[in-house]
Amino acid sequence: MMSAQTRINSFFFLTTHLPQVTLLFLSLFIPLAGAKTVVTTPSFKVLSTENGLSQNTINDMLIDREGLLWIATEAGLNRFDGNQNKQYVGQDNEFADDGIYTLFEDQSGDLWVSTYSSGIYRIDRQTGTSKRLINVPYKEQPSWYQYASHFISAPRNIIYVALDHLIIEFDLVTEKKEIVFDFLSSNSELSNDDVIRYTYLARDVLFVATSVGLYAKDLQTGDIKKIEHISSDDANVNNINTKLIVVDENKKFWLGTVEGLYQFELSDLMSFVKNDEDMPLPKQAVESLNIWDLEQIEGSLYYMSTDQGLYTIDLSTNVLTHLFQPSDSRLQITDDDLYKVAITYDEQVWLSTGTSGVLLWSPQSTLFENVMGDGKSSDKLSDNIVYSFHEADDENLWVGTNNGLNLYHSDTGKVEQFLVTDDDKAVISSGSIFTIRPAEKDRIWLLTYDGIVKFDTVNKRPVDYPLGSPQDKFLNSSKAYDLIRISESHYIVAADGKFWNFNDSKGELSLSETLSSNLDFDQLYTFLPDHGTQSNSILISMIGELWRFDALTGNLEMLHQARKSQSEYAIHPTDTVLDDNGILWITYPGHGLYGIDSKTNEQKYFFDTSNLLPTNLVVSLEKDQNGDIWIGSHQGILKLDPKTIKLSQYGPTEGLATNEFTWGSKLGMSDGKIAFGSQKGFTILQPERFDDQDKVASSTFITDASLLSQPLKLGIGSINDSTLLLKYDDVGLTIRYSDMRFKNTSTSYYQYELKGDVSVVYPPTKSTEVTFPQLDPGLYEFTVGRIDPVSNVFGPRASLRIKVAYPIYASPVAYSIYLLILFVITLFIYARRKKNSEALRAAHSEALKHKNRLSMALTASNTKVWSWYEDSDKVTQERIVDDLGYSETGTRLSFREHISLVHKHDITAFLEQWEKVVNGQSRGIDISYRMKAKDGHYEWFRDVGSLVVNNKTGNSKRLVGTYSNITESVNAEFKARLFGEAFQYTRDWVVIFDNNFQAIVVNQSFKDALGIDKDANLIEELNLLYRGQKQQLEEAYTEMRKLVPNEHWSGEAYINSFKNQRYAVSIRVTTVSSERNGQEIDRYLVILSDITQQKDAQNALVQLANYDNLTGLPNRTLLLDRLQHAFYQAAPQQSRIGLFFIDLDRFKQVNDSLGHEAGDELLVTVSKRLEKLIRKSDTVARLGGDEFVVLLEGVGSVQDLGHIANDIIQALGQPITLSNQEVSVSASIGISLYPDDAQLPAELLKNADIAMYHAKEAGSNNFQFFTEHMNEQARSKLQLENKLKHACINKSFSNYYQPIVCCATGSIEGFEVLMRWEDGDEMISPDIFIPVAENIGMIAEMTTQLIERALPVHKQLYADNSRAYLSINLSAKHLISEHSLRDIVALMQSNGVPPESIRFEITESALMEDYDSAMHVIGALKSKGFIIALDDFGTGYSSLKYLKDFPIDVLKIDKSFVQGIGLNSGNEAIILATLRMAESLNIECVAEGIETLEQVEFFQRNGCRYLQGFYFSKPVAADKLSGLINAMKTTGKSLN
Repeated sequence: MMSAQTRINSFFFLTTHLPQVTLLFLSLFIPLAGAKTVVTTPSFKVLSTENGLSQNTINDMLIDREGLLWIATEAGLNRFDGNQNKQYVGQDNEFADDGIYTLFEDQSGDLWVSTYSSGIYRIDRQTGTSKRLINVPYKEQPSWYQYASHFISAPRNIIYVALDHLIIEFDLVTEKKEIVFDFLSSNSELSNDDVIRYTYLARDVLFVATSVGLYAKDLQTGDIKKIEHISSDDANVNNINTKLIVVDENKKFWLGTVEGLYQFELSDLMSFVKNDEDMPLPKQAVESLNIWDLEQIEGSLYYMSTDQGLYTIDLSTNVLTHLFQPSDSRLQITDDDLYKVAITYDEQVWLSTGTSGVLLWSPQSTLFENVMGDGKSSDKLSDNIVYSFHEADDENLWVGTNNGLNLYHSDTGKVEQFLVTDDDKAVISSGSIFTIRPAEKDRIWLLTYDGIVKFDTVNKRPVDYPLGSPQDKFLNSSKAYDLIRISESHYIVAADGKFWNFNDSKGELSLSETLSSNLDFDQLYTFLPDHGTQSNSILISMIGELWRFDALTGNLEMLHQARKSQSEYAIHPTDTVLDDNGILWITYPGHGLYGIDSKTNEQKYFFDTSNLLPTNLVVSLEKDQNGDIWIGSHQGILKLDPKTIKLSQYGPTEGLATNEFTWGSKLGMSDGKIAFGSQKGFTILQPERFDDQDKVASSTFITDASLLSQPLKLGIGSINDSTLLLKYDDVGLTIRYSDMRFKNTSTSYYQYELKGDVSVVYPPTKSTEVTFPQLDPGLYEFTVGRIDPVSNVFGPRASLRIKVAYPIYASPVAYSIYLLILFVITLFIYARRKKNSEALRAAHSEALKHKNRLSMALTASNTKVWSWYEDSDKVTQERIVDDLGYSETGTRLSFREHISLVHKHDITAFLEQWEKVVNGQSRGIDISYRMKAKDGHYEWFRDVGSLVVNNKTGNSKRLVGTYSNITESVNAEFKARLFGEAFQYTRDWVVIFDNNFQAIVVNQSFKDALGIDKDANLIEELNLLYRGQKQQLEEAYTEMRKLVPNEHWSGEAYINSFKNQRYAVSIRVTTVSSERNGQEIDRYLVILSDITQQKDAQNALVQLANYDNLTGLPNRTLLLDRLQHAFYQAAPQQSRIGLFFIDLDRFKQVNDSLGHEAGDELLVTVSKRLEKLIRKSDTVARLGGDEFVVLLEGVGSVQDLGHIANDIIQALGQPITLSNQEVSVSASIGISLYPDDAQLPAELLKNADIAMYHAKEAGSNNFQFFTEHMNEQARSKLQLENKLKHACINKSFSNYYQPIVCCATGSIEGFEVLMRWEDGDEMISPDIFIPVAENIGMIAEMTTQLIERALPVHKQLYADNSRAYLSINLSAKHLISEHSLRDIVALMQSNGVPPESIRFEITESALMEDYDSAMHVIGALKSKGFIIALDDFGTGYSSLKYLKDFPIDVLKIDKSFVQGIGLNSGNEAIILATLRMAESLNIECVAEGIETLEQVEFFQRNGCRYLQGFYFSKPVAADKLSGLINAMKTTGKSLN
């Protein structure tokens, strides 16, 4: 191992950049020394077995002189180059099956590797060969060799190797070794368990840290002394276990132990060792911590790895800062021990662990401040999706989120919340603050989902405009889309499908004709502030375009238009920024980043993933005070230097909470900081703290090479400037390279080149390896280096020579011999032929002259000669070879062979002409036909010839003529005919105009569709058609006039034919340039496609989106739109709006019993009855299920609404015949009024819903008007529900037990188990929380928990020989859910509870809720042996029916009757009748609510066997049961 000082000296590159990091740490960490950890949630890159590491337990770690990371694990040696991890097994597999304990790089760059058991090896850096040089066996285990705990370098090529019990001096040149320290011999009291852990050499004194203390040996005298760093009284096994020595730049000696860090003066130690002076006294700098490593950052500032994570310590001040604990990260790390620290050249920090591999931590992760909410705390963000910002002052920041406006106090980190909605399930709501715009002093505008709100930042509340005022009507609407300030009170507003001028102070509103007439409102994305000097100028973001509008002059111009994109969604600019060079940068998320000249609007830059950006989703821009541009994206935060076009990227590893940032959400603050909104809160950064270096300038290292065909023997470092020797048949050469930048290695671009016989330069790539399948024999040079793909600037290049051997038969020597033999043979043949050729040359000379003259003439006319001889029947023609490709047959074919090549459709015509000429019937031949070429295609020829008779040869005939290849002209004619047919018969309508916009020609589809007569004047017909619908077609003609040559435009329009049929058409226009002048338009090609059916389908979708599919009534969407419109109408007229929320009673029973078709028919009937009861101007809507809403506008008195509600209840209560059965339903109606009960449509609907629920609770079939008390009750109920859910999750309920006593004996027969809930100091009544638990579905889980708590009590009762039963209350929910009851039964059976010892109490109302289900479930319980009790008997609806139908074992007489004993004879008569009836049915009775002796005596007299009430005992907790039982036994006497 290198000492700290040696390592820093080797990191010559790092030391030039660390001052900035030092200052950063001092500024960030020292003020936080008292804090728990500086980094609460650290982020790491992990190298573990999941991505290639051989094992996760790390024993040592080393960064060598080239920057390669070496890792010693329990299962092998690994090397990581920033991209690939490689397990280094050694050339003879010597490290494949052994644990690696210690690593060390010596003065020559060789690597020393200490294994667990097979000794210590030295690996040659250049060759990769290893040699075991130290193999000292253990005394107890001779077959195992001691491993090295530490290495240090010394002058004169000496190193010291510390083993368990020895220190060996080793000469790197001579390989001579000598033992210089024998630990066990130095002290007779030491055992084999005492070992050496660390060494340090100071001149000629060797300091040795051991498990039992610190020793020093004077290498000159041989004297050994022990140095006491802690008194014997304070010593323990941990603080005497020394393990680390560091000497800092001030010559202070630091000693790390298992329990603390101690400091000596080095000079005092040297005097003690050398001069026998007094032993120096140490200072303890750190207590308790297990000190593993100290690594210098800068000066006296060090990283310190401990058992509690990573610290920094200033060795000059002893200031200790706890940076982080690994277990606080989002990784599953449970151990906070960090062993080794290694700092890379680019200032990243590697940390070794015991179970999680190695961790890479970036100090830059402390530069980001992430602010997030937790969904619970009111002093944190109300929602983590952040859309917008506004700076209030230096300390306060307004933050718009998806649910609520927040005021962030940067000095405390606390948040105040405003405008937060209660609907947690809403995706967006009135609390969604999409944009914050500045208004006048102490005011801001909030652009929300429900409209635009002005907010008072001093009083912290919305500013209310007078009801019905222009501001209220115009802004308080979901149609109000965007707003931007032009001057003090003047704004441009996008609302209601148009653009408006708005004066806020005067309340004046006027249409902006310029914007509304020139811009398509549906294409608008947002307004953006302009970067020019004119304050009255704004930018307008449209789909695919950016516009500038000067409100003072009315000038509107397009600044930029994005190039066509193949993305699946529309792109629009979300943000802009003007840099110091006059470039306006524009983000188009999904497309990329544009840069245009701010004066000329000329595009200068475009960046996307193909050339610079890590993602095309760049969403926001902000310029810092240095002129750099910070970019929010979906791949973290990017920093762009616009001068050099250098890009830096920061992600979660660098400290961000997320990679995904929100569109347009950013703010440059007055103090220079920048805030970015994201999906996980917002992030604040301070740009001046970031110091990014020129990344391209870093060196590139070729780190590895491999073959598929054979292993390569390489050195252990980079193989730059090396030579690879390959065989000619070697395949699969892979070369790997890296820039050794462990920070953001994925952002590096490389360019590599292979030079050889043919040099190949490959394009820039992010890949860090390249594979060549096979290289031809020869010499090659492979070079690779970093490259900036934008500026094309190269970094230093690494090179590798590759020599591929030749096979013996194909070597250069072999080819030389082959050439010599060939030369001799050629010379012989040449001499022989030369003599013969001279004789022939003279004979042909004259003939060639004549032939050449003829050939020149024919060639000039693209014509060649053919001839046919009758006596040989051969046709001589050069086209056989030249045009048809039959080189093997030559130019002479028989006539039959010639005919075989003629196309089958042309043979007949060819033979007819041929025979006429040969027979003398015709003077010549002139025919066009096709001949088959060798590759199968046909060529067209025209043959012209005449008959020649040679009298000298016996009148033999000869045909001589010429031929021409006419294939091109025939094909051109054929294509022209095809285009003409396509033009006429295509289904699209085609029109061609000249450059004066006069129609030249139309196809038949156009005429048929529009009803144009084929004989009519085309121009007159089209003019007549255009005049009839000028307004519809004007846009298309206008756009055509704007086009330049070879440009395209597309759009849509409606056209009416002469047959009065209306078509929706898609129009595509293409301009065709003139052949004479490419800058002039010659023709306009217009293609129209009928899209009427698509438009009809779109209209049908609109119908589906706004109306209920079953009833045809408006749905929720259309209802809210009409309700909003009603608010607009009512405000200025000061009229009322009534809203009825109607819910059908007993609809579920109808639906379940008669089926869904009957249910649907019922809903349709109800909707028709409702429509008959109201005016046509009012609205009936169905929200879903059995819920309807009636909207009544212009309401008179409240009494009128009551009459209407009664009419509705009566009408809906009339019987309806469904599936031949007559059924009846009723209605519960909630009524709310505007403006009495609400000021917003959603609030009015919510309040009517609340009133409806109160109507249901009042017994259904009635109506209730909304009151504020109802709202309070709803809020209280919601709070109770939330508390109840948490109580159930946390198991906050407890059991109380009330005894059931036998009248005859006074003994306890059983206990009723009662649930209790103590919330803080308050005991909440079961009458309150049990109904709520039933409504929200928690009662089943709560009952299960009650039984689980009661089971130990039951076991104890049986153990005490008490056979008291437990009586457990069941809810109606249990009776309709057999599954939950089955779980309860299974729980009891699994715990061995006898069924007869359990009673289930059921109320009459529970039986009534679902009769059939209750009958089934109770029957199942009875079959298991459980006893059923009917609780609260006499208070229900039809008690006798249930006694008759259900298998009831016990009746519990309700306490409301018991309390009347002695006071009300009627109550006593009911009780007596109940007792007699139960006796006749053989049913036991239990009287509840016994509180007086008179009541006890009454039931004794009248034969009621069992009693329960406060007279005997109040319900008691489980821990008091034994006391209660004993008290009853002691004081209890027979009640007879």
